[in-house]
Amino acid sequence: MIYCINPYCTNRQNPYNANYCQTCGTSLLIKDQYRLVRPLRPLSDPFNGFNIEVFEVVNNQGTLKVLKVLRSNDRTLRRLFVREAEVLTSLRNHQGVPQVESEGYFRFQLPKNGQFPHNRRELHCLLMEKIEGQDLEQWLRENEAISQDLALDWLRQLAQILHEIHHRNLFHRDIKPANIMLRPNGKLVLIDFGAARWVTQTIVNGGRNTEVYTYGYAAPEQMDGNACLQSDFFALGRTFVHLLTGQRPNDLPKYPQTNQLNWRRSAPQISESLANFIDELMAPSVEARPRDTQALLQRLDIINPPDTTTENGPQPNPTSRSRVIVGAIAGFIIILLLSVWIWDYIKPGTTCSPALDVSEMAFSPDGRYLATVSLDNTLRVLKPNNNKLIYCKSPYHKDGIVALKFSPDGKKFATASLSLENNAALWKMNADGSISFLRPFEHRNFVVALTFSPNKGKYLATATAGGSVRVWDTGNFQQSNSEVRSKQYDGYVTAVDFSLDEKYLAIVGRNNKGLIWEWQTNTDKKLLNDVVAVAFSPKDAKYLATADAKGYIKVLDTNNFNNVNTVDLKAYPTAISFSPEGKHLLILGADKKAKLWEWEKQDETITLEHDPQDKVVAFAFSSNSGRFLATANTNGTINVWDNNGTWKKNLSDNNSNSIVAIAFNPQDEKQLAVASADGSVKLIKWSSFIFGSWVF
Repeated sequence: MIYCINPYCTNRQNPYNANYCQTCGTSLLIKDQYRLVRPLRPLSDPFNGFNIEVFEVVNNQGTLKVLKVLRSNDRTLRRLFVREAEVLTSLRNHQGVPQVESEGYFRFQLPKNGQFPHNRRELHCLLMEKIEGQDLEQWLRENEAISQDLALDWLRQLAQILHEIHHRNLFHRDIKPANIMLRPNGKLVLIDFGAARWVTQTIVNGGRNTEVYTYGYAAPEQMDGNACLQSDFFALGRTFVHLLTGQRPNDLPKYPQTNQLNWRRSAPQISESLANFIDELMAPSVEARPRDTQALLQRLDIINPPDTTTENGPQPNPTSRSRVIVGAIAGFIIILLLSVWIWDYIKPGTTCSPALDVSEMAFSPDGRYLATVSLDNTLRVLKPNNNKLIYCKSPYHKDGIVALKFSPDGKKFATASLSLENNAALWKMNADGSISFLRPFEHRNFVVALTFSPNKGKYLATATAGGSVRVWDTGNFQQSNSEVRSKQYDGYVTAVDFSLDEKYLAIVGRNNKGLIWEWQTNTDKKLLNDVVAVAFSPKDAKYLATADAKGYIKVLDTNNFNNVNTVDLKAYPTAISFSPEGKHLLILGADKKAKLWEWEKQDETITLEHDPQDKVVAFAFSSNSGRFLATANTNGTINVWDNNGTWKKNLSDNNSNSIVAIAFNPQDEKQLAVASADGSVKLIKWSSFIFGSWVF
């Protein structure tokens, strides 16, 4: 019996010798050699179950491996699934994690006429080593509680694995005995870390989620939705309490005054110094735990110094001759690296591999440049007039870049990434088209949203997944003096937006709450309940548009926050945007319908629907006049409309990958930029001539 990879198939079991699913027609041979032998997690309803499926697979030579399949089409889920693949691939020489080959990450296309929603044809897959051996939960059921010597050995192994993982800005979030494998040679392997399901649910939901952690092992801050690197240390401590006592943490008594585990009497075989260290790992306060993995390893060295001898006694110091040889080799490597670096800058032209996934795309205000950022941690800049790529590098950030904004004067732009350090940066767009790094903006969590103030971009607001919002002076290049104001918001921030007069900063979170913050005086001006999106008018600081979870779109007067006009979208809104002249609102609903509202004159919206089958995933106004707007559909087609809601043109993207972003060139509204899920970016001349309301 083998399984069909299609999560929407109604009967996934097939005979072993079948080449295609007997129910939905999907190929049963993955990458021309792998068959799905059995699921390693229960299969569930694809619309309500887990985002990740895990299978044991076998190739044509009989080698067993593990295949993870992401079945959600959510962009953030895709980014973090691919990020896990990248990290595991970069760690493929480390035996403490499952090994992934360089081509272990791939995409699988479901058949065009198969059983699946039309916008979910593509599955993201990760093929990795199948670890032989037992997990430590199974091992503990067959053995007694571990000794101090074994505990110190395993602690050091896991600390070294975490050191490599944390160094790449990834943390596990679900350390427990069941997620630690013991190979037959006695080496440990940490499995299921960084799994898109765990990391992404935290990112997407931005709050408490019972699926993110395992109760009894998770740190207090993690259960509040604010996991950090030190959360792994807490889970590591709880894991070793389980291994040393033979009892699950939840089964042990607690001290009533502190609510900490009363476990030491159940582990009489260990020393007080080791028990103190494990209690330090489990400290309720993040600050009381080891600062990082280096500090953790140093503490282990104090408790149990590593063996620095060989079988023949202490190793001698290197001789003078060996120092000369080592120095010569080091010198050669340095010269080689310098040569590569110099060549990188003097070689003619700029080449670049396709983007792994476009996170955001933006034209410079003068339309001279089009920039994209992507999950492969690369910034790409091209000239739209000749489609020439002038910049393609992985600058500054240590992880996938997720946000990009140009300043209103076009002289600067800012980027943000899913890094725990180096997570926001400011760049200069030089007159000759070159790009210079100006300065960092540091947070202690992923930066997920940013925006410039309207007046030449003097101020930059950044916001994190942990709710930290900061306003920076972009003209001050001293990190310690450039932070003008900071705010701790309640939960994951999805968007920030300045009012035209720069008086207010609107903050919206995944908890469906909005806050209007008078940031210069640090005053909370207005709390907006049940709000999922907001936008200030780009032409009049007086007006603020809000979209609430009940489907109502409102325009408020910011002088008193009274309601000016309301319309019922009759769907859950996912995005709103003012036209450049401020007269229209473009709204996208969860039903994939785009609606246009001339809010000062109309009490109803106009549905932008050229074909009843259209499902809109992205939209944009023409940047200067706002007289045209474009909507992109899941089937790869694009419709262009005027601002009265009159359909003008249909464009076929000729791409089976779904469109993720579109944008008009600010200086040439006849040109559209289109970014697709496969990372490609196209420039389309949608009209050759515009005369009044006529489009040719």
